[in-house]
Amino acid sequence: MRTVSLVVASDPIVLEERIVQEMNNFDPASEELRVFDLREDEVSDLVAMLSQAPMFVSRFRILVRSFEALKAEDAPFLAEGFTAMADEHIVVLFSSDKRLPKALSGLKDPVLEKVELTVGKEAERRSFISSVFAAAGVRLTNQAIALVTEHAGVDLSQVNPLARVLAGLQRGSDSFDVADIRPYLGQAREVPLWTLTDAIERGELGKAMAVLERLLAAQKAPQLLITVLQRRYLDMVVLVSPGVRSLEQAKAALDSVGARKPPDFALRNMLSAARRLNYHSAVTIVSWLADAARDLRGESLLDADAVLQLLVARMTRLFVG
Repeated sequence: MRTVSLVVASDPIVLEERIVQEMNNFDPASEELRVFDLREDEVSDLVAMLSQAPMFVSRFRILVRSFEALKAEDAPFLAEGFTAMADEHIVVLFSSDKRLPKALSGLKDPVLEKVELTVGKEAERRSFISSVFAAAGVRLTNQAIALVTEHAGVDLSQVNPLARVLAGLQRGSDSFDVADIRPYLGQAREVPLWTLTDAIERGELGKAMAVLERLLAAQKAPQLLITVLQRRYLDMVVLVSPGVRSLEQAKAALDSVGARKPPDFALRNMLSAARRLNYHSAVTIVSWLADAARDLRGESLLDADAVLQLLVARMTRLFVG
């Protein structure tokens, strides 16, 4: 029986972790990854993708963020799209709200399979952490799981990176014990860099500052963060144009200045963010980044952390409008 997975979590960090986990499951040899965001993308584009057959791979892995933003009037249209979708596709919906429009809650084929990630209590966090390690093929003793749960606290952003580290060390059916994992707990505070630009471009100031704090705590060099931001927003300036509306136009615009082209799903996100800026605001961001780079070289009385905090706050507010 065909299924569509609906992942629900009220905690945005937990939801982001599961999205990262699904992206890590992507197999480029047999799949093409497509990521939609219903706060920005049209439902019609998603429905069109569901019925398409991929040309060079076996299937699409389709991830749909912000599914709670689905409008009630679009639900019947999407239900028809699910019914007509190709059997081989993998579809995962991510939502902060477990309620579903009536048109979707009664689906029979495919079945909408709901996975609720509630991690407020310690037992719930422990269960979530256990599921992450199991999905990574990592075996832990109960005492080791308890240690990871205590170490993570409410910040579950460190669990998936730790699971990836230990997966590379897993040998046979042996389980990691407390003494085995303790040296690696300090390495588990990785946060994907794209989560910072994602929060900035959504205008989510609290999340952007929290992600920045985690990156700095993980010993990410301030100069590296500035370089990543400069590269992204210099490219975005090229996309802030009335003549750049489609994915193909965006690729052509980046080609014209010799800029690197990200994967299609990442370029769609960049193009969507560019539409929330005008040319003046895009150039302002680039100017702020140049100022911050100079400040990090010692041309400011602010320390490096403060320089980045001020920069991220100003950029996020600019995307809010």
